[in-house]
Amino acid sequence: MSDAVSDDAGTGAVGERSAAADPGVAPSDAFAALGGETRMGIVRTLFEAERDAGRPVTCSFSTLFEASDEETTAGFAYHLRELPETYLRKIEPTEADTADDEAGYRLTAAGRRVARAIAAGTLTESADRDPVDLEAPCPFCAEADLVAAGDDTVLTVACGACEREVLALPFPPAGYRAHDDGSLPAAVDSYYRGRIGTMRDGTCPECGGVVETAAELARHDHRGDGPGADGDDTHDRSDDHDGELVAHARMTCTACGYRLRCPVTLTVLDEPAVVAAFHAAGIDLSERPLWNVGPEWRERVVSTDPLAVRVTAQVGDGELACFVGRDLSVVYTDRVTPDDDGDGRRSGADVTGAGAGTDQSVESAGSETEDADADTGADQPAVGEPDSAPA
Repeated sequence: MSDAVSDDAGTGAVGERSAAADPGVAPSDAFAALGGETRMGIVRTLFEAERDAGRPVTCSFSTLFEASDEETTAGFAYHLRELPETYLRKIEPTEADTADDEAGYRLTAAGRRVARAIAAGTLTESADRDPVDLEAPCPFCAEADLVAAGDDTVLTVACGACEREVLALPFPPAGYRAHDDGSLPAAVDSYYRGRIGTMRDGTCPECGGVVETAAELARHDHRGDGPGADGDDTHDRSDDHDGELVAHARMTCTACGYRLRCPVTLTVLDEPAVVAAFHAAGIDLSERPLWNVGPEWRERVVSTDPLAVRVTAQVGDGELACFVGRDLSVVYTDRVTPDDDGDGRRSGADVTGAGAGTDQSVESAGSETEDADADTGADQPAVGEPDSAPA
């Protein structure tokens, strides 16, 4: 292929630049350099020019000056000099791609990220949204009384019937502006569905850092709201005796600390065996919202050493089971279909995987399994970012 893979930073082919990290400038100096409306206006002008052109562009000194509120070129030049190469790169005529072959300035990747954060309102705005009724039933009580509401950018999905919180996740203010009541819930669902998949694969969607993934144990007290309802409840309470042993998925970036917690079920929705089984049954899992992927799903802890979580779904006349290890890798999948006498039997489409991770064995799972009635579907931890909202 002749075209290199690139993003709008204009860096060309993947791997073209050295992988060595540039130490750059001190964070305090970098943020101080953005102080003042003139400097922020320079970044904003370049970003808007890029957005209009659909590609990185170079703007001349005169173009940037005319877009500012500065009265003299000397005053404007001072502010331009105060913006470090962290945000701007000076382009000489020999490398400029402007039509008049004029020298100018172009945003760096860091400058572009700052401009995007401003446009999204992430650092400067707060957004609220009045309650919106959802069509999906509550995963806890099955009543059609789910309501989504936005408070300080956090979208919460809760049930008015059982008064349980199902989901609490922040969403950028620009997203609230762009979507009306009808499309906002689906937008949040799509936004976080992608993030769950990316983080389970080991990459942080915030900074690109390495993500540590783990299935963690807790005791669910049926008299309360379960793990995570009162905040960042992540400690192992396996020694407690007044609750059912459950697991939840926790994914944490080792670089920026971004964290996401959700039911283990949500981490297997894009598994090839799962997608194929539901596709064969005429069901598109992408149309199932994160706050209720369907009553046919169940999950339970079947072994603690090694840790194994059995996630099952009734698909057509059969059952699909995924065994998930401590690192959230799917180490084994199985299909069970009824025979002519109504008894379960394994399908010829069984899939066995020696998935990556430390929990590759599920043979010992049977020693600690419980009755099928112990499968938990409704009583799973809700979806949340522990740093910013109750999970």
